Amino acid sequence: MSDQSATIIRVPPSNCPECGKTTLAVSGSWRTPQPGDANICNGCGCLLIFDAQLHVRRPTAEEAAEVAADGTMMAGVRRIRQVLSYAWQAQAHERN
Repeated sequence: MSDQSATIIRVPPSNCPECGKTTLAVSGSWRTPQPGDANICNGCGCLLIFDAQLHVRRPTAEEAAEVAADGTMMAGVRRIRQVLSYAWQAQAHERN
């Protein structure tokens, strides 16, 4: 059986410009992120882009359109957002 565990790669701490959640690491990647690579905030699910210092930022309109036009990328974004949604629902249920 193959190892399906995610690779965890640390990145310099930075905060999501939408929700303020700190990004400390990325998972599921086979390499260290490069400037311009996309990421999804695990606090709010928004699309983020790594800058030259590997801090997250909002995508430009062109970057957002590029991601939206990439079917494989959008499938991944939807999958990640679905997993986050389940996690948020579970956390809300635990608090009640």
